[in-house]
Amino acid sequence: LGLILRRTRKLPTRHSPLHPLTYETLIGLLACTGLRPGEALRLRLCDFDAAGAQLRIAPCKSSPERMIPLHASTVQALERYRRVRRRLFPLGDGLFVGATGLPLSARRTEKVFRRLTCGLAVNGERRHPRLVDFRHAFASSWIARWSREAKPVSHYLSRLARFLGHHDFTSTWWYVASDPKALAAAADSFRRFHEQSRGLP
Repeated sequence: LGLILRRTRKLPTRHSPLHPLTYETLIGLLACTGLRPGEALRLRLCDFDAAGAQLRIAPCKSSPERMIPLHASTVQALERYRRVRRRLFPLGDGLFVGATGLPLSARRTEKVFRRLTCGLAVNGERRHPRLVDFRHAFASSWIARWSREAKPVSHYLSRLARFLGHHDFTSTWWYVASDPKALAAAADSFRRFHEQSRGLP
């Protein structure tokens, strides 16, 4: 992540001086919140509540509207970006915008991300990193952490599912994908909890 963020700062500014900061802030937000890329790209200026340190996420797919808390460092980064964005592009209500001041498109964002990750080794089966991989990494790292700390994983999985905008635990289950030892324990704990919740023996 650190290398990718450093690369964002070297993005060209010939079309927009906001270009590097846009991608640095967007990618940082995806990494620290686990948002779906589409959710982040649809954010509006008014969705960010700096005083309340939270972000409103509009309904997406089968996910209802939700409010997610933000770390102080994330609030600071978003405040900085919003301030510069309003100065350079005073019109429009989209948070993350491109060279014309219009909201970033998913296609354009993926194209820039591909350039930012060029040459990076990939641990999984895919040939190239994807923006959605930050969501998987976010969920997997928290599950692994709770497992190592002997936390009540089933309880925390419920909270994680709501945070990610999942209706049930089944969707969150698929994020158990890395850190084999810690996540194997989490998977086993979750399986028992899921079976108990369904009344299975």
